[in-house]
Amino acid sequence: MAYAVRIFDKLTAGAFSDHRAAYEAARPIFYRIVVRPRLPNIVALDRSATSFTRWRLRMPFQAWALLPPLGMEIVVSFHAAAVTPAWLSLLLQAPGSALPPPSWSMTFVVADEGFGFAHGDAVSRVASVHGVAEVEYLINEGFPRTEFDSATLQAASA
Repeated sequence: MAYAVRIFDKLTAGAFSDHRAAYEAARPIFYRIVVRPRLPNIVALDRSATSFTRWRLRMPFQAWALLPPLGMEIVVSFHAAAVTPAWLSLLLQAPGSALPPPSWSMTFVVADEGFGFAHGDAVSRVASVHGVAEVEYLINEGFPRTEFDSATLQAASA
């Protein structure tokens, strides 16, 4: 958990610190998957550059059709190929633990060291898409709480 805390704090530029107690009480689930997509806007970074922009988009899922033209096709593809199937599988295995769709929360995309996402003249190593619930999804105490045993998780993975 300490590793996840450090990563989340870094990705949110330190905003996590204000919500740490609620976050730790909620014990949220993170999907972290390493992919090697071949997209035209993934470029090698200029090693002489000292800083890069950080893309932070806030939009409801209904507006995600705007992401590919903004160079963030990877977010839409990642949700379609991995996040949504994982969420639906958990719903089928434990329907009493239904969580809102992951697209309501936050998705972070971090490029490998030495690479970034290009859009026009701007290049970013980190991009995030924040849904309508944003961080509240991670710290809300009103969601059902269910511990998933290994059998449930294996069945969902299958």
